[in-house]
Amino acid sequence: DLWDGGENGDRVRNKLIECVKDCARFDIPVMVIHPFIGFKDHTPTQVGLDNYARIIDVANKLGVKLGFENVEGEEYLAAIMKRFWDEPSLGFCLDTGHEM
Repeated sequence: DLWDGGENGDRVRNKLIECVKDCARFDIPVMVIHPFIGFKDHTPTQVGLDNYARIIDVANKLGVKLGFENVEGEEYLAAIMKRFWDEPSLGFCLDTGHEM
């Protein structure tokens, strides 16, 4: 939904922003995040990147690192890493279980 926009996309974006705020509130330095969930779609959108820009902006302001995890839909992870590579909060989380 985050990549499709609309009301559902806004809801997911806002929920993730609240999670970032919770991490800051409870001194949790890293929040692991799945850039995409599902197997059907493989086309990142500008709407999704705009939603992540808002999440990343909050994480930058609050000093929370976002560890984007290697999950299905590698195109989405690649789009995020390419677009936000120089943001202080951008990070990568390698989950070796996803590679099995």
